Amino acid sequence: RTGVLADFVRGRFFSTLCVACILLNSFFIARATDAEIRSLQSQTSDEMLYIEVVFMVFYVIELFLKLLVHRLYFFCNSDMGWNTFDAVLAAFSVIDVAVMVIVGDKTTSETEASSSSGTGVNLSFLRLIRFCKMAKIL
Repeated sequence: RTGVLADFVRGRFFSTLCVACILLNSFFIARATDAEIRSLQSQTSDEMLYIEVVFMVFYVIELFLKLLVHRLYFFCNSDMGWNTFDAVLAAFSVIDVAVMVIVGDKTTSETEASSSSGTGVNLSFLRLIRFCKMAKIL
């Protein structure tokens, strides 16, 4: 685990960038959840979806860079619990955004009809799991 990429991933700048992204994402989750509660019958706005995609891309790139540097050791070191947690959160982020893209195009009446028949999908709770990532930096 030597080289320019390893130095970058283990460096202060990358760590600070990750912490800043976690804090911004936590703020966004709170705002997005509040907006969803206030307008239960409307669909997710395009702006919210774009912001979700930005955070998802960041988390996937962060995970990818760490896996490039550490390879399998990423899952077999003293931080393996947090690293596994990060990998699961990145997977949940991809699932959440994919569902928002696929299901998000429905109109309000279609959403009401599908949820009343029991076939509606609402995975917005997955975003709340990312709040747990705050525990890592505290």
